[in-house]
Amino acid sequence: MSGRNVLAFILILIGSVILLNLFVDGFTLGAVFSTYWPVILILIGGMTLLRTHSVPFGSLILLLVGAYFLLRNLGQLPDNATGIFWAVALIVAGLWIIVSRKVVKGKTSIDEEQTSYFALMSGTDTRNISQNYKGGSAFAMMGGVDLDLRDAQLSEKGAYLDCTAIMGGIEIRVPEDWVVHSSSLPLLGSCENHTKGKSIEGENKPVLKVQCTAIMGGIEIRN
Repeated sequence: MSGRNVLAFILILIGSVILLNLFVDGFTLGAVFSTYWPVILILIGGMTLLRTHSVPFGSLILLLVGAYFLLRNLGQLPDNATGIFWAVALIVAGLWIIVSRKVVKGKTSIDEEQTSYFALMSGTDTRNISQNYKGGSAFAMMGGVDLDLRDAQLSEKGAYLDCTAIMGGIEIRVPEDWVVHSSSLPLLGSCENHTKGKSIEGENKPVLKVQCTAIMGGIEIRN
């Protein structure tokens, strides 16, 4: 299911709930929404996981956060669940920062085939000069990721890049001769592909595929 279809499904679901509130006695829109709003996060995270080639960190966060709040609203969690949740979330975020090794300040130049970026209330600004770039992931929450690939080259099989922006922004810059295909799931946000090669089809030409999920944030791909 494409990001466009996921968004359409969410809109249809919300519209159906509004109609039930208007025409079914005893059905209260406020009560239903206050209990089941995390289903939206679960749908976004779950559908993104199903249509990607790896396990994107941003989609996994949406799925877990949505599941936590839904179980909490349904009263299926113990009293100390909130403390446990935030403690585990901080530990996971810390471990991810160590593993990704890309939470840095200022312009950084690297030569790596696969990269992972995590910006939580901070920013990263990286120039990758890899001549065999295979992709990776970028996650920005109340922060920003700036990835410059203008001096890089795609691997022969192309590359896949998963991007998630939550109240933050991600900017990706690529060479003008790259073919870039993007799929997007914006929710009160924007995902824009302004590259010149987004519609060029070359024989055996590698393609950069970008999966974008933006929630009250923005993702932009340009030359």
